[in-house]
Amino acid sequence: MRKLKKILVIILTIILFFVALIIAFGPNYAKGHLEENSKDLVGRKISMDELDFNVFNGHLMIAQFKFYEKNDSNSFVYVDTLYTNMALYKLFSKEVLVQSFHLKGLAVNIDYEKEVFNFDDLIPKDTVDNNSTEAADESGMINIIRINDILISRSELAYNDKDFSTVHNMEDLNIAIPGITIGKDRTNAGLQFDLSKGGNFDIRLEHDAENGNFNCKLGISGLNISPYLSYAQPFINISDLEGFIDVNLSLIGNVDQPSIPEISGDFALQRFALFDKDKEKAIALDSLNIGIEKFDLNEENYQIGKLFVNNFNINAIQYQDYDNISSLMIAEDTLQSVPQDSIPSNTKPLVYHIDELIVQKSSLNYKDLAIENGPFNYQLDDISILANNVTEGIPVRFDINALMNKKGTLESKIIVDPSQEGMDGVYDFYLCKIPIKDFSVFSLNSTAYPIEGGQLLFHTKNTIKGGHLNSHIVTKIYKTELGDKRKELDPEYKVPLKLALAVLEDPKKSINFDFPAEGDVNDPEFKYRKIIWKVVLNVLLKAATSPYNLLASAVGANEDDIKFIRFNPLQVELGPEQNAQLDLIAEVLNSKPIMAVEASQNLNVSKQKKLIAEYLAKKGFFLEKNYGSDTVEVVLNEVDKLRVLDLDKKKKITAFLEGKTGVQSGEKSYDDLVKLYVDKKDIERLFIFMIQERAKLIQEYMDAKDLADRFLVNTSLVDDAARIKPRFDMKYSVKGD
Repeated sequence: MRKLKKILVIILTIILFFVALIIAFGPNYAKGHLEENSKDLVGRKISMDELDFNVFNGHLMIAQFKFYEKNDSNSFVYVDTLYTNMALYKLFSKEVLVQSFHLKGLAVNIDYEKEVFNFDDLIPKDTVDNNSTEAADESGMINIIRINDILISRSELAYNDKDFSTVHNMEDLNIAIPGITIGKDRTNAGLQFDLSKGGNFDIRLEHDAENGNFNCKLGISGLNISPYLSYAQPFINISDLEGFIDVNLSLIGNVDQPSIPEISGDFALQRFALFDKDKEKAIALDSLNIGIEKFDLNEENYQIGKLFVNNFNINAIQYQDYDNISSLMIAEDTLQSVPQDSIPSNTKPLVYHIDELIVQKSSLNYKDLAIENGPFNYQLDDISILANNVTEGIPVRFDINALMNKKGTLESKIIVDPSQEGMDGVYDFYLCKIPIKDFSVFSLNSTAYPIEGGQLLFHTKNTIKGGHLNSHIVTKIYKTELGDKRKELDPEYKVPLKLALAVLEDPKKSINFDFPAEGDVNDPEFKYRKIIWKVVLNVLLKAATSPYNLLASAVGANEDDIKFIRFNPLQVELGPEQNAQLDLIAEVLNSKPIMAVEASQNLNVSKQKKLIAEYLAKKGFFLEKNYGSDTVEVVLNEVDKLRVLDLDKKKKITAFLEGKTGVQSGEKSYDDLVKLYVDKKDIERLFIFMIQERAKLIQEYMDAKDLADRFLVNTSLVDDAARIKPRFDMKYSVKGD
């Protein structure tokens, strides 16, 4: 508006100057004189084809008028035809009355470069003291300036901003103003024009010259914002800009206080889009409508009735070193800083109120191209956001709903105070029927297992205070299906995930998590999904690496009851204790049809063989005493075996061994006598028998429970030098994995 005012002042000054000269010298002389002396008179070259003026009726007509640039070749102002009808007699009553002002074919070319306009040299420097009495007297020579029937037709204005290499054209400019009065009375003005690149302007002005009050109606329709890309690029990192603006505003104020009008009306942004530096559409919307109830610029108070957004879309892409949404913002240190002394010290706090906020049919598309074994794609559709009484200083509730990746649903409640710094507030989310296969890439990178099926229910309540997150998370995973482990991958965690799921799943193939979480949202490394995945992964890791407690709890047993099967040192037959433990393991397998168990015998081999040697020595003594010979072939029953084991009369047994080995009394120790008496082959033979018999009896017991395909006794032996009693260790796994 300021630039347009300068142009109108220049044109009006030139015209009035011409009129004065024409009256003095006559049309023909004036035309030649002006063309020959224009540079001395106005500082620029002037040419025209025709100039006619009737001093008696005030009619003036100029044809093919051209006002040149400094270089005397390019046109600054061109007029095809100018016609005015001035009532000269009104000058005697200190009134300038132009009864008609018709301008056809006006063409104005404005250039701007390095804060200089191409008409700055035409504007005289202000040398008048505005407070002087003399200036007031001179301005009083003309009391009223009245221009009626203003018509500007078939005109154009070109504005070339060379700093931004941008040209704006207003073509086919048609302005019709019934009249303008300066001095007293009221002014009614109308202005209509179109921009060549899209946009229609309709301005209606009512002005009371006596008290300075004005009422301006501004209408803009179809204003194409794409030509203004270069003005946005210093502040936002975009490659292209699209959209159209419609505005209907009412500005009520006073010319003596031009900075504080009250504004009301409607604003609409249609078919808007921002393109990131890679020419991808990053942000777009179909329409944004704002009902402006009252904008009070003086009080910094902005009242909005309804803010309605339709089909708002964010297309977020994560690259290796950056993401396109964050990259839209230009770093603060690259922006031109505002001098502190230019900021008013009495700046009032911003006050705003939105009666109703509605966002509907919107979407968020997220693509992670940097993730290993990716990409990861996720989409939120049909996003709706509702809020009432949005303002600062009070908690505002936002209700959010969305469709998650075409299948799941999201319901969310967020309560925040918009005036709070950071993210402090309450955040509740409820996600239902979420296909967990969508997150397979995270499982693949963490455990090397792809997810092929299953659903997720996720409910979380979160509070952020002072930047610290306190969260409670309830998760239900149903019917999880995993693919085969990708052996070529090197996952972050060596987790037998199938086993973990088998351990955690209940008979309905459901897994429930209920756990707290916390974190610092101001930490640059903070990511909410990482917190959740870390907690879940820790549970899975524990279930996979130490499943016994969870499995035992499922059948009401202790961890050791299903983890080990213990035997006495020389025990072979299964006793009540071993049978009870095998029954519990069978119960676990029956409750987990997908699971299998491998049993491995663990014992101290040297100690076991030593005990066998002592047993054979005692057995010889027992046979000698009860059957008359230590070599008699007798199959001892379990009672006799226990009697042999309980023998502890070393003196008698020592004497027996000395007699059988021919060793002098006291010459060798008891252990040495045992070694001499017992044949190593007998020791080895009994050792192998005991190992194999234990394994056979356990396997037969579980086979009888129809678990032959899921319970296997490993024939290999674990030699543990620290083992006191022999036992079988149970290793749980997923069948076929």
